[in-house]
Amino acid sequence: MQSDKQTKPTDNKPLKKAVQGLAVEQPTVPPAGDPILPAAPSTTGSLAAAPASALEPPAPASQNPPPVPNPVIDPNLAVGPQVGLRAPDFSLQTLDGKPFRLSEMAGRPVLINYWATWCIPCKVELPILEKLHQEYQQKGLYIVSVNAIDQDSVDKVQGIVDQFSMTFPVLLDQGGQFASLYKTMFFPTTVLVDASGVIREINLGDSTEDELRLSLDKILAGGL
Repeated sequence: MQSDKQTKPTDNKPLKKAVQGLAVEQPTVPPAGDPILPAAPSTTGSLAAAPASALEPPAPASQNPPPVPNPVIDPNLAVGPQVGLRAPDFSLQTLDGKPFRLSEMAGRPVLINYWATWCIPCKVELPILEKLHQEYQQKGLYIVSVNAIDQDSVDKVQGIVDQFSMTFPVLLDQGGQFASLYKTMFFPTTVLVDASGVIREINLGDSTEDELRLSLDKILAGGL
């Protein structure tokens, strides 16, 4: 039976599993200024001059749910690869050559999965992520994977993508940009970023479908 977790070939440290909910004390930031409030509706004009339709009772409210307000993004919150801090921004190309920048996902929760083709637990987890991608993208979640291409090859990555019929973006970590920013030491590593750009969970090693569903449901509900 293969090991449930794998580390990089150069790392001899023991694997740590599922570092979740690590509390990070956030510095108190003084308010930048008075909040900007929406302008009040204009009341100029005469009721006598208004058309009769304007004086009729309002129509019943729509049954459709109101739009979700934009999340509050705190630019004063520190950036770092830790739970409770803003996720470090990065820009990489996908396997098919398209650009991807994390900051462009602001307003949507994002699951980032770091993996390599030689990692057996990664290959167990990737089909689960594809299944969840098909389901949770309808709920606003964005799943993206980052391949350690410095330890891999494009042909091998494409082979895994084809094998598991992966449709979520696969980024190539050229130059180890993601690995450096996020201090990744284990394969796979999963980072959950909420809609305001804050890291809410970091999992070291593979997770089960039930574990991932629990985390995704919480982050979509704003509970992480």
